[in-house]
Formats: sequence, C-alpha cells, structure tokens
Amino acid sequence: MASSTIEKILEELSKSISPKANFFPPGTTGYEAVTNSYFWGSSIQNPGPAAVLQPGDAEDVSKILKAISGADYSVSFAIKAGSHIAPTGFNSTSGGILIDMALFDKITYHKDTTLVDLGPGLLWEPRVYSELAKYGRNVNGATSCKGVGVAGFNLGGGYGNKTNQFGLAMDTIKAIEVVLPSGKIKTVSENSDRDLFRALKGGGNNFGIVTKWTMETHEQGPIYFKMINYEHKYFDRVQAAIWAYIQKQVPKSNVETKFEWTPTPRFKVHVISHAELFYDGPEPPKDLFKEFLDIPPITETQSESGTWKELMKSLPNEVAKGLKDNGGVQFYPDIWPGSPTMFKNSPPSAWPHGPEALFPLPVRCMWQGKENDKYWLDTLASFTEEIRQFAVKQGCTKDGVPTYYNLALDGTDVSLIYRDNLPHLINVRAQYDKLGVMNRTGGFRIPHKPL
Repeated sequence: MASSTIEKILEELSKSISPKANFFPPGTTGYEAVTNSYFWGSSIQNPGPAAVLQPGDAEDVSKILKAISGADYSVSFAIKAGSHIAPTGFNSTSGGILIDMALFDKITYHKDTTLVDLGPGLLWEPRVYSELAKYGRNVNGATSCKGVGVAGFNLGGGYGNKTNQFGLAMDTIKAIEVVLPSGKIKTVSENSDRDLFRALKGGGNNFGIVTKWTMETHEQGPIYFKMINYEHKYFDRVQAAIWAYIQKQVPKSNVETKFEWTPTPRFKVHVISHAELFYDGPEPPKDLFKEFLDIPPITETQSESGTWKELMKSLPNEVAKGLKDNGGVQFYPDIWPGSPTMFKNSPPSAWPHGPEALFPLPVRCMWQGKENDKYWLDTLASFTEEIRQFAVKQGCTKDGVPTYYNLALDGTDVSLIYRDNLPHLINVRAQYDKLGVMNRTGGFRIPHKPL
C-alpha cells in the first residue's frame, strides 16, 4: 500500500516541482551520490529511500509536505541537510522519501543590518566562514569539526568556539523561514509567531522544515588556534590545565580536550591526549593557555592525580578492551570546559539553558560492522550514565540537567532533553502540526497531541 502510494506521490511531484529542483529515482547517479554522502556510515540504510527529492525553493518544500500530509500515514520521509548527526533514521529513510536540502546553499549578508541569511544545505566550514570573511564578519557557528551543517547545528542548539562569548548558535538567530507540515510557508521571529520561533531553536525537526536562517554576525579579525597532542602519561597535567583554564574565565577563548583510544595494526590500543586552544584575537592574554603549552611531549613530569583522571583511568580503559574484539575503530571522551557566564544573556528557546552554564561531555565512538551496533550502543549508554552519576557525586552537575539534543544517544527519551519545557512544546506542536506529519520522519520526537 505504502509503496504504490509513494510511487504515485513521486510521479506527481516529479511533474510539479520547479525546474530548479532535482528528482533522483533509484539507479541514477544523483541517487547514489546523495544516499552515500553521509558523514557517518550509521546513517546509510539498506534498502535506501524510494527516491531522492532536492527541492529548489521553499515552494517546492511546500508541495512535498502537502503531498505527504495528504497521503496514507504509512508514507514516511526523512530530511537530509549537513548529514552530521549519527543515529540511524534521523536523516535517512528505508523505503520513504528522502528530502535533500543541498540546493539551499545561499548566503546573503546584509550590510545595513549586519545580519546574514543562511540556507540549511550549507556547511559551516568552508562555505559560511569563507563567505563572511570577505566582509570582515563571522557568525556564532560550529568549531573546527569537519562536516557540520547549519541546519542540524541550529535545530539542536549549537556549541562552538564562541559559545563563551555569545551563547549557543541558536541564541543568535533573529528570524527563521519554515515550511510547516501543512505546507504553509512562514517567517517567524520574536515579533511574529514567537512560540514557534522559540520552539524551532533547539526543538529539532518537530515543527516543519526550515528553509532559511537569519543570524547575527560580528566583526572578525585574526584568531589564535593551536592543536596539541600529548602522550597519555601526561593525563595528569592535561587535567590540571583544564581546571586552571576554567578558573581564568576569558569569554573570548575556548578549549576542547580529548582523551583518545585507538587500536593499532599490532592489536594494541594507542592512547593520547589532545587539546585545541582557541582565542578570538591574534594573541591570547599572557598565560591564558600556559598550563597546556608548558606540557612538553617527552618530559616525565607529572602533577598530582585528580578525580577526573581516576575516572578516566578505569572507565575508558574498560571500554578500550572491547575495541579489538568488537570492530572498534576509535573511542574518546571529549571535555568542553567553558565560562560560567556563557548563558547569562541567552533568550528563551526549546532547549532549557541559562542562566547557569552547561558544559557537555561528548563521547565519540566509531566501529565497523552492523553486528557490533548493539555492543557499542549499550557500552556508550552505560559509560555515559556512569560518567553522569560520577559528576553528580563530585558536585560537577546535578540530576535534572537537560540532555543536549545534538549529542544525545539513540533512544533518549525526549523528556530528558526538554525537561520542564516539554508540556509547552507539545502544545506548540499540536498547533502547527495538527495531523502529526512530523511523526513520519526520524529525530527525537516531541509527542503529538491533537487539538
């Protein structure tokens, strides 16, 4: 039933979408390129989508959503933009319609307002940053991590190198053009459809398909950025450097640290520590990164052990034992120490943050073989829960802190992401997605309550 319905929808859409749009059925070069161009292999599904549609403008997106909303409920779809989120089904579909936003790649800088319009098909690096550099401007986007797209980053929140200065990326959004599940096209802001505007900031793909973001920009001059790898025996000193950095509270700076376990061809596990040092200026204040820069790669000097080291000495080493036998490629916890004042001016949004700071602790794990999925997903779930419990005991966090959308594990209950904001978001979704159309796609789903 669903197959024949989708075929009929696709036939009609192939004739009605604009000349700017692309329609790629299975077997075409375009289909193969789109369905295999994900950042994470876990996003690729087999069998793949019934077809790929690349809308050329908001009107095309409207036609697609109208066709889906009017079809049998078994017709599913997925929305692909930057493709950086890893859980299966969040930006891919098996047998449904794949809406690929790649053609929404325009960047328009407005000199009079210093705002910039960004299409959801863009990646922060190199397109957005390179284009704004022509005007001596920048935007509060992603860090040096490759492959991160504008759409998912903004829909989930957006921690970056400038979070200590400006909050999350979504805190600097001024307007959003969105196609509602009904097909209606709206531009929302604090002055128009305020509830929907706030819900879209951190609310994932629960309220429609975003076709344009309007964001604040700021002046951008030379920056300081340094990446350093350390031998694992200097874990103590890296840990001490993290704590020393936090105490200095310099909003124009950012530090990311990783503690990485990688199997080698000789069946050993190679362990290193890594730091990325960022300052929004040509030279950082004296001694800002001193503790990191003083760690030489070959010295044997060690400082006193700390609680984080003791935790990392046990948990990741236990996880690392499974790398060789379960298709493991890489595993590392990643610490993002930040300024306590990062969210003091954050405006309301779907994801509850501010005025207290929230420092995420991403855990990156890569493996091969679908047969190893359960092992690693279970391992990640138990590892992150042990980390959370340990942090609560140490007074680093507390129960009830919201889980960050863009780093949440598969199967995370949506109530853990939105906490006290969830009842309001349920009401907003009921208003703008009356037929529950967004239930047909992947993502962390805010429950649908018919009005």
